[in-house]
Parts: sequence; C-alpha cells; structure tokens
Amino acid sequence: MKISELTWTEATALVGLLRDLVQADDVYSKEEQGAIADVARQMGRREFNEAVARAREQFKTRSDLKAYLKTVDRKEARELIFEVALDVAEADGLTADEQKPLDWLASWWKLRAPG
Repeated sequence: MKISELTWTEATALVGLLRDLVQADDVYSKEEQGAIADVARQMGRREFNEAVARAREQFKTRSDLKAYLKTVDRKEARELIFEVALDVAEADGLTADEQKPLDWLASWWKLRAPG
C-alpha cells in the first residue's frame, strides 16, 4: 500500500499522528522536516495540506487523536501509518517521548512496537 492510497480519514489520522510525534520532544529537526516533506510529496501536496487542516481542527488534544486513531480499521492502512510514523520519529533518533505514542498505537493495533 502507498501513502497516496490512504482514504481521507486515514490520511488525517497519519498527519495527526505525525504532528503529535514531532511535538512530542519539542524538536522539529531538519531530518523530521525532510521526512514530513517526503510524506507530503507521496500523499500529494493538496491532499496533505487538507489532511493537516482536518487534523488541526479535529485533534485539539492527544485524547482526540487517540480516539480517532482507534477508528482506523483497515489493516494495510494501520501498518502503513505506523511504518511512516516510525520512519519520521526515527529520522533524527527515536526519543522516549516519541516512543510512547508508538507503543500505545502498536498495542491497540496489534503491531510490533519499536525498541
């Protein structure tokens, strides 16, 4: 599955998760910026910007994001979202603050957590 094949709901979940990960350690490194730019390119710039706008509107808290992520039910989408999120988090070295959301997501989605 490719990023461009995500539904708008799944794309919103991905972008919301990426936003949470980038903010987790209060550092938006050049490596993370490059990884996010690659996601935007693969998704399509317009679709990415729309997903960013939806994520900003819908996810006022981490609890909002968690509840939304639980609604993603397509296995292929879950695996891709997790893989992309892990790649972005690892772009500048995975921190404990970035590990937490990946751990709970892996637990909910029955995926293998990093580490």
